[in-house]
Amino acid sequence: MHFGTQTVLYGLFGLPLVCLFYLWVFRRKKSLLSRMGKWELVQRLIDSTSKTKQLIKAGILVVCISLLIFSLSRPQYGSIERPITRKGVDMYIAIDTSLSMMAEDIKPNRLVRAKNQLKGLIHRLRGDRVGIISFAGTAFIQCPLTLDYGLAQNILDTIDYDSVPVQGTAIGEAIRTATNAFDRSAKGEKLLILLTDGEDHETDPLGAASQAAKAGLKIYAIGIGSEKGEPIRLANGSFKKDKQGHTVNSRLDLELLQKIAQLTGGKTIKANPTGSLELDAIYGEIGLLKKQTLRSRTYTIYEERFQYFLLPVILFLLIEMLINDRKKGMALPRTAVLILVLPLIFGFKLSDSLSKTTRKANQSFQNKEYEKALEMYKIAQVESPESPELHFNIGSVLLKETKYEEAIKEFEQAAALFKDPARIADSHYNIGVAEYRMAEQQVSMEKLQEAIKELEGAMASNQQAMKRNPNDQDPKYNYEQSKRLWKQLLEKLKQQNKEQQNQKNEQKQQEQQNQDEQKNEQGQQKQQEQQQNQQNQQKSQEEQEKQKQEQNSSQQDKKQQEEAREKKTEQQKQNAAKAEEKKEESPEAQQQKKQEAKIGEMSEQDALRLLSTLSDENKEALKEALKRQYKGRAGTQKDW
Repeated sequence: MHFGTQTVLYGLFGLPLVCLFYLWVFRRKKSLLSRMGKWELVQRLIDSTSKTKQLIKAGILVVCISLLIFSLSRPQYGSIERPITRKGVDMYIAIDTSLSMMAEDIKPNRLVRAKNQLKGLIHRLRGDRVGIISFAGTAFIQCPLTLDYGLAQNILDTIDYDSVPVQGTAIGEAIRTATNAFDRSAKGEKLLILLTDGEDHETDPLGAASQAAKAGLKIYAIGIGSEKGEPIRLANGSFKKDKQGHTVNSRLDLELLQKIAQLTGGKTIKANPTGSLELDAIYGEIGLLKKQTLRSRTYTIYEERFQYFLLPVILFLLIEMLINDRKKGMALPRTAVLILVLPLIFGFKLSDSLSKTTRKANQSFQNKEYEKALEMYKIAQVESPESPELHFNIGSVLLKETKYEEAIKEFEQAAALFKDPARIADSHYNIGVAEYRMAEQQVSMEKLQEAIKELEGAMASNQQAMKRNPNDQDPKYNYEQSKRLWKQLLEKLKQQNKEQQNQKNEQKQQEQQNQDEQKNEQGQQKQQEQQQNQQNQQKSQEEQEKQKQEQNSSQQDKKQQEEAREKKTEQQKQNAAKAEEKKEESPEAQQQKKQEAKIGEMSEQDALRLLSTLSDENKEALKEALKRQYKGRAGTQKDW
């Protein structure tokens, strides 16, 4: 017995006070009656009243009060265990808290706007765990993964520009921090919402994104700010300057964020300066992600039994109202009897409509009216969706209608909800029957592999049934039958595989032979073609050589003829020139030539005599003069 509101039971401690109250009432009544006169005379006047009936009526009221207290305490007997699971994704929100987030290109400024939008996103989450990371020059986990959205929103409110002591924009460090945090506690789909406005060339964000992708982390990057740049307004109203005194502009590196998202399979969104931060798109993406179980509990639901205490209260109160305190007997008037019977006539009973519907469904099932039985069971299931008996009965109907897959699902739910090992065994037994029937269907369609898998499932289900209820022989019989058929199908499958392998080998051999024949034919054709080509080449070479020889011979003949012609023409020219010279020379010229020729014909004695008279210098001068004078004439080649 279990009570829903146990505090009401403390009212039972007030029952003694009620009894004392009635005792005081009886004594007070006697005291007041005694003031009317002598007690003997008063007793004669009130002799028609019955103290016993008055005590009975008081006792009935006390009993009604006690039963009413029990009814209000919600007594519960019997229970149903209902598994409650929560599914969702795990996500971290990494928010940039550097000084550049103070820029006012997004009103009131980037950080305040981002925090407000992120709180709205957290408020819309349902069943998803969320964590918060703040980063600037380094990164810190401000809130670990939690389902307490109120806590996450409160922590988000506390994040400010000084949340991280080191200034900068360490995007790579934020990604690594989130990756390590997921490694410790992630259960479902992993997601990182990266919200930043700056550049990072120091912490290798692309390398960190590659590591995150290997860990199964998706990054959705939200870029805040403009790519042209925006000056950073400080708290004192001035603008941030660098060491050289120049105003610092915070520029959005959207290309870097796109590369980070692309590496991890996420998306990049640029914040709208005049509207929202496009978090609706991210929320829509979260809804499309595969959700896995983040929390699974089994809640025990107890059945209320207050009516068993409330009904006697009503009956006792009716009886108390009908009992008079006169000494005329205990007979009740007919009207009282009618009032007591009315609740039974109008159906005030302990049985409910659920049991009535279930009985009708059972009757239809016995009459083989399976469609009607299924409809009645589903109507009953609306009132009690976690009733294992209803799941079991629906599975039985589906099994009769050969809807085996649906029947297996119902039996599995029944096995999960049942507490009695025998009933759990029955569920597994029916699962085995359904799987065996599915195997028979697969065999009829010649799908042996699928049939073998179904039989393996049937054997496993029957083994579970045997463990839960060892005294039942039916699961053992079905197990042996499934195992027998399983072995037969294995042998048949092996035989088929052998035949298929033999056919494949024969086909391969035939194909190989065909290929060899084709190769031989192709080889012969190639040889013939090569021989033909060689012959053609030889013929062409011979023809070319003949043509060359003919060309060479013709060219030689032409040369010889030309040379002969040239010699002939040259000879003719020389003869003509000589003839002309002979015609042109006069007798005087011819005489002078003869005299000049005679100059070189001096006798050796005269020459030596002449030379002996000359000095050596004069001899040389004479020699040179003679050479110059008679150069080109006949006889001048002699050594004067």
